[in-house]
Amino acid sequence: MRFFAITIPGKLVHFCTVLIAAGVIVGGGIKLTGLVQRRLYAIAPGVTLGGEPIGGMFPEELEAHLRKQQERWSVPSVNARWQEGKVTTAMAGVELDVAATVQLAMEAESGAALLPVLRSVEAAVDKEFYQAVYQRPEAGRKVALTINVDWGEEHIAAMLAALKKAEAKATFFVTGSWAEKNPDLLREMASCGHEIGNHGMKHIHPAQLDQEGIKKLIGDAESVIQRVLEKEPAKLYAPAYGEVNEKIVAAAAEIGYRTIMWSADTIDWQKPAPAVIVQRVQRKIAPGGIVLMHPTENTVKALPEMLKMLAEKNLQPVTVGELLKAKASP
Repeated sequence: MRFFAITIPGKLVHFCTVLIAAGVIVGGGIKLTGLVQRRLYAIAPGVTLGGEPIGGMFPEELEAHLRKQQERWSVPSVNARWQEGKVTTAMAGVELDVAATVQLAMEAESGAALLPVLRSVEAAVDKEFYQAVYQRPEAGRKVALTINVDWGEEHIAAMLAALKKAEAKATFFVTGSWAEKNPDLLREMASCGHEIGNHGMKHIHPAQLDQEGIKKLIGDAESVIQRVLEKEPAKLYAPAYGEVNEKIVAAAAEIGYRTIMWSADTIDWQKPAPAVIVQRVQRKIAPGGIVLMHPTENTVKALPEMLKMLAEKNLQPVTVGELLKAKASP
C-alpha cells in the first residue's frame, strides 16, 4: 500500500498557528475584558447608597438609576404667599445632586455605606416679591433705566442708538398687544442686550381687576413676548398707570413676578421740554434709583444729556434685573 504525503510549507503552518491562537485569545478576551473593566472602572464591591447595593455598577449605570429616583430624594421648595392677611416665609427645598453622588460612589472604598449628595433649592418667590420695588440703595452706584412701551414705536430706534452710544442698558416694559404689532422692534431691543419686562397684555387699569384678572393680564403678555423672542421675558412687571396696591403686588408675586415702580419719573408723556426731563431725573435720582421713561420725541432728545449727567454723578445705568442682583461695594 502506498501513502501519499502532502508537504505544507513551514511558513504557512506558523501563520495558521498564530491565527488560531489569536482567535482563541481574542475570543476568550471578550469576557475577560468585561470583568477587568468592571473591576477597574466600576463602583467598589459592597458599596451601598441609602441602604441599596450599588457595588459593581458603572458610573453611567448609577447615573441612569439615580435620575429615575430623583423624586425619592427631593423635597420641593415652598414659595412665600399671602395667608390670613400676612406673607408666609418661603422655605428652601432639596434636590438630588446626581453628578456629585456618582463621584462620591466612585471614590468610595469597598463596603462603604453612603448617603446621596443633596443640594439646597431656594424658593422662586420669597417675601421680597410681595413688596413693590421703588429703588435699591444696596445696589450702590447703579441705577436702572426703565422704558414703558405701549406706543411710540417710531422713537425706539433712536433710543436704542443713544443707549448704545453711551454703552448703557435699560429694561423695556412692553405690553403684549404692542409686542404682537411690533415683533421686529421687540427682537431688536433684546438683540441689543436690553432686558424685556412685562407691562401687561393691554394698557388697562390693573386696580380694576381681581387677582385672577391681574394674573391673566400678566400671563397673556408673557405668552406673546415668549412667542416673539422664543424665550421668557424677565419676571418683572410694571403696572400700567403706575397703579400699585397689595392686591396687584400679590397677584404678580403668585406667578413669580416682582412689581417694579420708580424713584425718578420723567413724566415725559406730558411732552415737557428735553431740559425739563433731564432736570426731573437729576433732582430725584440717587444710588440704586429707578428712572421711568416712555418713547417720546423729547425723551429721545433728552436721553444723551441724561446719560451724561448720570455719568458725571458716577452712576451706572443698568437693567432692573442687574439692579436687583447688585450689591454695594464695601
